[in-house]
Amino acid sequence: MKTIHSTEPILDFCNGLKNGEYMVNRDYQRSDKVWPPNAKSFLIETIVLDYPVPKLSLHQNLDVKSRKTVKQIVDGQQRSMAIQEFYQNKLRLSRTLATERLRNKTFEELDEEDQATFLNYGLNFDIFVGATVDEVREVFRRMNSFTIPLNPEETRHATFQGPFKWFINSLSKQYDTAFSEVGVFTPKQLTRMADAKLLTEISHAIEHGITTTSASSLSAMYKAHDNDFPQEEVMRQAIESAFDLALFESDIAGTPLAKPLNFYALALAYVHVGGHLRIPGEFDTPDAPSFEPGDRLFNLSLLADALEADSPNDASREFAAFALAAKDRTNVAAQRKVRFEFFLEAISV
Repeated sequence: MKTIHSTEPILDFCNGLKNGEYMVNRDYQRSDKVWPPNAKSFLIETIVLDYPVPKLSLHQNLDVKSRKTVKQIVDGQQRSMAIQEFYQNKLRLSRTLATERLRNKTFEELDEEDQATFLNYGLNFDIFVGATVDEVREVFRRMNSFTIPLNPEETRHATFQGPFKWFINSLSKQYDTAFSEVGVFTPKQLTRMADAKLLTEISHAIEHGITTTSASSLSAMYKAHDNDFPQEEVMRQAIESAFDLALFESDIAGTPLAKPLNFYALALAYVHVGGHLRIPGEFDTPDAPSFEPGDRLFNLSLLADALEADSPNDASREFAAFALAAKDRTNVAAQRKVRFEFFLEAISV
């Protein structure tokens, strides 16, 4: 078997699909699930913005009777079909794309510059020449053996393609710079989608209340909204309003309040008082006489000081429960609820 690496403009690739030079071999299709419009739109946006996309793999065969070489698409079939649909003006891009000029556009409705970028974009291929079917399968077995295992967040985003996945994806893109600058996540954590997990947990709490979450419960959120997500707009408004306050106006950068477990509770407190949605459940009011009415930043600084004590026992008595809830069993509903109640009191008094 010989492997050839090549690059071809989308224009030539689409013409090749039309002329039968490239063919889809369904035997290699890993999933029968067709990409929804949001997934296709994200791919086209990636191409028009000239970001790299994964290479496609082709199995080249010689048809002796027709004396033609046919390349079967063995990896990248969904990408190929999305590209072809857009090229043929059969795909209208999503209204929710991050790039405003591309929203709700077909190919012929793009600016000429964007059309040219799309058509000239170089797709990268691995072409397997003279290979048997078993050898092609062996290629992917070996490739997968060198791949870093996906974490639960990456698995969810590879599995689901519905509106909730793209809702989380757009919020991640919107706030990843702020998350890094404030100190909620490191760049490495962002590359492994820690922000997607936090956003999913916050969305889960908005819908179901503050609970102990797990990989299965978060995946269930994606599954429940894989076909429709009627709450998307109001939840987006609630999260954006809360994050604008929590990230940009609460002065938490470099403090323990920026840690994901505390940001989770602080963001939910802002959601609760923001007027768009309220967190389901009943909550207690902690006894915190040191809080100053109307001085949110001062009150948050008191909570930050309590977390900077050497141990929860060193925190002042009124904030000891808060400090303890931020130390142990941080994913458990009871501790999350305590942190939420203190944050809610701090920003509400």
